[in-house]
Amino acid sequence: MVLIRAVCWLCLLGLSGCSARADYRFKDFVAVEAIESVTMRNNAGTYRLNAAELRRFKQTLSRMQFCPDARLKMGAIGFTLVLRGHAYSIAGRTHGEHVEVPWELVSKHREAFGSPRDSHGHGLIFKFTEPVNLDNYR
Repeated sequence: MVLIRAVCWLCLLGLSGCSARADYRFKDFVAVEAIESVTMRNNAGTYRLNAAELRRFKQTLSRMQFCPDARLKMGAIGFTLVLRGHAYSIAGRTHGEHVEVPWELVSKHREAFGSPRDSHGHGLIFKFTEPVNLDNYR
């Protein structure tokens, strides 16, 4: 039974584009505590999170898994976060589990990601560890 579960788990990791390096979390590479604001971009327009929403969303961001092997096309849904006075655009999908984070946002442990050349011009892919519908923010 344990072997079957292990094989299923490995298959799921392969399908999601997350590898053994998926043990890395967003908080391991980005100073989440320094995020000053988040503005959602979705089908309803733009919406800046209030203080309570920002606190919860920062916790959600902290737990996202790094998916180094994922190659996904993102849409127009996403959010902009302001960290230490700089705005960073994060691309996502309406009902997607993944977001694409620009290299410039990474401030800690950059060596774990390889180099920007390795991403073929794309950002870093992270997967939410809990359901998040970016289009629900209005």
